[in-house]
Amino acid sequence: MKISVLGSGAFGTALAISLSTGDNSITLWGRNPKQVIAFSQDRENKDRLPNCPFPTSLCVTSDLELACDADAILIAVPTQSLRKLVEENHKYLQRKTLIACCKGFDMETGKGPVDMLKNAS
Repeated sequence: MKISVLGSGAFGTALAISLSTGDNSITLWGRNPKQVIAFSQDRENKDRLPNCPFPTSLCVTSDLELACDADAILIAVPTQSLRKLVEENHKYLQRKTLIACCKGFDMETGKGPVDMLKNAS
């Protein structure tokens, strides 16, 4: 199964590393290309999750279209960033299995992650 994790903070990185232990193909997406290059070179997220090396099977990318070519997409971005991510990248998220791995609600709309993702899939 192809699984992507959107969000390369500590939580998203930990999810991607944990999922990489099985037979699944895992991709970790980060929005900052320079940071993703560092992840690729260092094979770890030194800023957010130091001393937790990436398995060799873990792919990292800043290309959201590539990351969304997956059977399931776990979204682990801050809730306050989720609405913008969904609105700006709706075309990549349509008809995908989206799993909200964030908590809280959008301060502007009052919507929670699941409600925001309903508009994308």
